[in-house]
Amino acid sequence: MGLSCTTMEEVFLKAEKNLPHSEDDIIVHSSVITEVDGDEPEETFNNDITQKYTSKTSLMKNRLKVLLGKKAIYTYRRWIPSLFFVSYKYIFYWYWFVIGHRQGVGPILLGLLTMKLTNNSIGESIVSKGLKISLSTYKDSSVYYRAGDNSPENLEPTFVTISKKNKAIVNEVSSENRSFRGVRTILITTHFMEEADVLGDRIAIMDHGQVKCYGSTLFLKKAYGTGYNLTIVKEEPCDESKIIEAIKNIIPEAEVQSSLTAQVVINLPNENTDQFPELFEILERNRETFSIKGMDLLKMCKKDVLNYRTNLMIAGDFNKTNSTIFYNSIAIHTPAIGVNLYSNALLQKLSGNDESYISTVNEPIKMSSAKKCDEGLGSSLVFLWMTTFTPGLLYLIGYFIALPLNERVSGIKQLQMMTKLSPIMYWVTCFIWDYFCYIVVVLLTMAIMYLTDINDIFTGLNEVGGLLTLLFIYGWSAILYAYVYSYLTNTLVSAMLLYIAVNYILGMFINIILILISDAIRKRNKINYFNTMNIIKLIILIIPHFSFPLCLSGFIKITWENNMCKICKSPKMIEVCKAIGSKRKSYFVFKSDEDPNGILEETLFLLLSSILYISVILLFDFKIFHRLYQYVFNKIYGTGVSYRDVNEDPDVSSERDKVNAAKTHSNSASSPLLVVDDIVKKFSFNFTGVRGISFAVYPGECFGLLGVNGAGKTTTFRILTGDIFPSKGDASILTDKLYKLSSDINQYVSLIGYCPQFDAINDQLTARETLKLMAILRGISPENAKNHVDKWIRLLGLEEHKDRICGTYSGGNKRKLNTAMALIGDPPVVFLDEPTSGVDPVARHNLWQVLAASQRGGQAIVLTSHSMDECEALCNRLTIMVGGLLKCIGNIQYLKNRYGQGFTIMVKLRNIENFNVSELKTDIESQFAPDISLKDEHTGLLHYHITNPNILLSEIFRKMKETKENYTVIEDFTVSDTTLEQVFIAFAKKQAVLNTTT
Repeated sequence: MGLSCTTMEEVFLKAEKNLPHSEDDIIVHSSVITEVDGDEPEETFNNDITQKYTSKTSLMKNRLKVLLGKKAIYTYRRWIPSLFFVSYKYIFYWYWFVIGHRQGVGPILLGLLTMKLTNNSIGESIVSKGLKISLSTYKDSSVYYRAGDNSPENLEPTFVTISKKNKAIVNEVSSENRSFRGVRTILITTHFMEEADVLGDRIAIMDHGQVKCYGSTLFLKKAYGTGYNLTIVKEEPCDESKIIEAIKNIIPEAEVQSSLTAQVVINLPNENTDQFPELFEILERNRETFSIKGMDLLKMCKKDVLNYRTNLMIAGDFNKTNSTIFYNSIAIHTPAIGVNLYSNALLQKLSGNDESYISTVNEPIKMSSAKKCDEGLGSSLVFLWMTTFTPGLLYLIGYFIALPLNERVSGIKQLQMMTKLSPIMYWVTCFIWDYFCYIVVVLLTMAIMYLTDINDIFTGLNEVGGLLTLLFIYGWSAILYAYVYSYLTNTLVSAMLLYIAVNYILGMFINIILILISDAIRKRNKINYFNTMNIIKLIILIIPHFSFPLCLSGFIKITWENNMCKICKSPKMIEVCKAIGSKRKSYFVFKSDEDPNGILEETLFLLLSSILYISVILLFDFKIFHRLYQYVFNKIYGTGVSYRDVNEDPDVSSERDKVNAAKTHSNSASSPLLVVDDIVKKFSFNFTGVRGISFAVYPGECFGLLGVNGAGKTTTFRILTGDIFPSKGDASILTDKLYKLSSDINQYVSLIGYCPQFDAINDQLTARETLKLMAILRGISPENAKNHVDKWIRLLGLEEHKDRICGTYSGGNKRKLNTAMALIGDPPVVFLDEPTSGVDPVARHNLWQVLAASQRGGQAIVLTSHSMDECEALCNRLTIMVGGLLKCIGNIQYLKNRYGQGFTIMVKLRNIENFNVSELKTDIESQFAPDISLKDEHTGLLHYHITNPNILLSEIFRKMKETKENYTVIEDFTVSDTTLEQVFIAFAKKQAVLNTTT
């Protein structure tokens, strides 16, 4: 049995409920509730305060059909739509890519800018949220106060930090608050209410720039609160009606909030706190008669929002005594044009005649016939093409690294693969669009060459056909080669730098050196050296950016030789051309004494190397390299657990026994849907991240996986979603048949919906397009996909943003979209890694309702979160991990009762200027001594902690009621028992001890 008073989150939701979301919803509201020096709230009129009247999003009424028992084979009805919609994203990717060059130049410039700003100590405006917080909380986990500031603003001091660190930061700020009370003013904006409870003397709730309500925590709870929620955990057999009747006999206004199989929640109004001692005495005395297993008392928390400033400075310097002409040096004629324009302006100014002008004419000197026939001109053409044309294609191909790398690093690629999307289909769609873009650029380049080739060397049918063939083959191989780089690094900037550095060295400089040396050696008949150079070339010909320049060099030389008779008009050359006839050399032949410039060998290397790159890509995507690495790793380091908990919790041992029993039983209504069996993950000989955990999740159950950073939660999620392989152990999903992670990984992961910790979205797609893509991949027909997409957009509150590209979304909207991606198609098992991080309270509660409806439909949910209120709202059972081990497991109330650490009492005082507070504190502490301690003290607020978990609620309320009657200065008080967060922090301390000892 437990009791929870009105939380600040409930106050926020109630205050927020009637606020406008759009201008159409806004009407003038006549008053705003504020706190005055009295017992009751008073209305202060304010015509600027607005209110909304919009209904809550309704709960899901009908669950989508779960993809159980569907065949794994792609029929043509599923394969063709999947191929189309996977390809569809590339249109939008390249659209936004061409518009902004975001994926190439942008990250490089941003990286350079970041380094410059960081070196100048002003980079704070462009670093990540977590780093900004670290800048102010790094030393001693405290908040940085600027010396001499009387009004420091601390925005989002604990965002993206875990509960234990939150406590450290909040406690530090709280101590600063007490130290500087009356000296400094601290302003905090927050989404999470625990900080407001602890730090705020007064709290204002705003919406659309307007203050809705304002006052102290207890005042707001009294003004907007619904009272206390009494949670009673039932034990079979239990007659719920007798419990409710007994409560209503004492408090007739009590209302049943919810009634589940295991528990019932009853609302008790604030006005009836005087009857609480009598109520709890009856419930505690008749615990066995009423079959009451336990009672709950909880308190919730919240976190903050960030804001920062950016400065921009512009300066200019002008000098009228001198004239400077600026020009672009790339356009070689601009200096002369600039001087001409300035001269004309000066002439017209001095002469007073606007008709006066000076003409500048450029007359290129025509190359003589002898100059054209010079052998050196052919070598010059080779050098010119190699230093201009080849780098251009190198940079173009490099951009094709961007999308595969970004999708792999962000996790969106993994989400697509978890729908049974074949890696072959994924890369086919990548290649089709990238090759199409490449062909467009090549054709435009050929058109420009055709228009500018004044000697008509490269405009003949044979020349154009040969060059296009060479470019098409090169593009085929080079694009596949670029895809390999998407696996080598985790950032686009580093991948581009590696790609350009390697291929500039091998494809440009070494190539030019080899060509020049080979020509010199061949002319001097140095056969041994020539053979050595050929061996070196054969070794590195598998790199397209090395093979292609060699092909291009041979192509230009052959083209030059084939067109010598057309170019050279000297009498001697005319006689030679008549003697040898019009025989033309072929491009695609092997090198020989007659054809030393044949390019067939290099062209074949381009074609054959593409097979190598396809193989490497598929080895990565089918996780062959991962399996090989894990096999070798296990042989070297072994798979045994480096540390076993000899004092394993009985509940954890019982769960392990249930898992072992589930492996031998056939499918039945009581069988678990997900079974995790003795998962171990070793990272080195001395470090094991996960140490043999086992648990089962049943249909319709939400299972919470909690733990501090480094406890092994993320590693466990990565293993269970197929991202990495375990060193030992297995997982399985039981639907129409048993699918194992070890042997049926593709079918296993296709039954899982996954919301990763970090946003896995394509920034160039909209929410509607993203969800439609996932719906098609999940097997929903294109005809029905629209209805499914619209449904999840409505349920997750994305209507206003559904047609905006995801890159413009706030962090909260990205989390909502990721959650929708995990739920669409109704996979039987859903993994959610902090799904509401950064989401506002209204959207968070809406998401909880959606997840609760999914549970009722039979989905099994595995949740990890740092929000304890989220776990209490959703989880039927949970476990806490410490050092890679499960330390406890069970339902929330059971864990509170078993690991409880007492109760919390909050006492609000009124008008204490002429009152000795120490007398009151002494009286309260004497009544509960020695099991009470003063945790915090603010002006008008006392925060006590009772450490004895066995004390009766009736006794606490009775003593506090008597104290309130004896001291009129007490305006109100609240009582709450052990929170889930307190249980969590107790285990977190064990993690800290373990980290220290290891």
